Amino acid sequence: MVRVRIAFLADHPELKPILAQWFYDEWVSTEGIPLDTLQNQLDENMNADRIPVTWVALHGNTPIGSVSIDLDDLPGSGYPGPWLASFYIIPSQRGQGVGRALLTHALRFARDCGLDDLYLWTKQPSELYRSLGWKTLAPGYVGTTAVTVMYWNAALADLNTEVS
Repeated sequence: MVRVRIAFLADHPELKPILAQWFYDEWVSTEGIPLDTLQNQLDENMNADRIPVTWVALHGNTPIGSVSIDLDDLPGSGYPGPWLASFYIIPSQRGQGVGRALLTHALRFARDCGLDDLYLWTKQPSELYRSLGWKTLAPGYVGTTAVTVMYWNAALADLNTEVS
C-alpha cells in the first residue's frame, strides 16, 4: 500500500484547481458545466468541522485522491442524504489501498459526527464499497447516464479495519 496522508481540502486550498480538473475530466466534461463552476462548488466544501467537507489523499505533497461528504449529490432523487461524493483516485494509484483509506476516513468522520446514513451514486458498484458496508439501493440517472444508488448505515458497518 502506498503511504498516504489524508488532509482536509480546507487545509490545502491550493489543490482546489487540481480536484476540479479531476472531477471535470471524470464526470462532467460532457455535461457542459464549466470548470470554474466546479472550483466554485469546492469553495462550499472548505470545511473541517461540518458538512459539506472534502478530503484529499497526499503522497508526500502530491494529491492522489479525494472524497467528499455533501448534503446532496443527486438532486431530485428523493433520497435525503447526506452523500458520499467526489471519490476519485488517480489512475496510477488505483488498487493500492488509497481508496479504502479515503473511504474509511470519510465514513469514520460521518459516524463520529452522528450521521447514521449516507448515500452515493456510482456508474458501477464495486467490491470496495460492499466491503465497507454499502448496499445497493436502486437504479438512477445522472443526466442520461445510468447509475446505481447505494446506501450505508453506520450501525451496520464495521470500520475497524486498520488502514495505514
